[in-house]
Amino acid sequence: MSNFGEFLETVEESNRGFVSELNDFLLENGCECKLKTAKSGFVVSYLRGDSKKTLLNFVMRKSGTQARIYAAHSGEYGDFLDTLPEKIKSKTKKSNDCRKLTGTGDDPHCTGGYEFTMDGEVYRKCRNNAFLIPLSEENTPYIRKFLEMELSV
Repeated sequence: MSNFGEFLETVEESNRGFVSELNDFLLENGCECKLKTAKSGFVVSYLRGDSKKTLLNFVMRKSGTQARIYAAHSGEYGDFLDTLPEKIKSKTKKSNDCRKLTGTGDDPHCTGGYEFTMDGEVYRKCRNNAFLIPLSEENTPYIRKFLEMELSV
């Protein structure tokens, strides 16, 4: 089994400090960290201690490390979503719609996506890519705030 240190070595040097700090923050807030290896590298998941539902995955891509946030309560904090940088908003808006929420699909394994308002518009997005955010100096404060908001609900 791999350890967090091995994973951290695969993260871009410019993002290692943030990833390490976020790991500490999530563990201090009762999350459980699970590490797996995948074809594209490590997948690191954080499960909420209260429900054991996934809150965050770090996903390795050729373009760099990304944070997949499972923002189950995103519909409750539209004011925050309005403050996201345009690059994150644009990526979220372009992400796949949730076929279950839009009534265009009927996959019995699908748990459903998220309905939220951003910039006055209602979105119904797939939970797997709605909030898949590349790590960058601009994005990391928003990733942290996203997680703080999810943990506070």
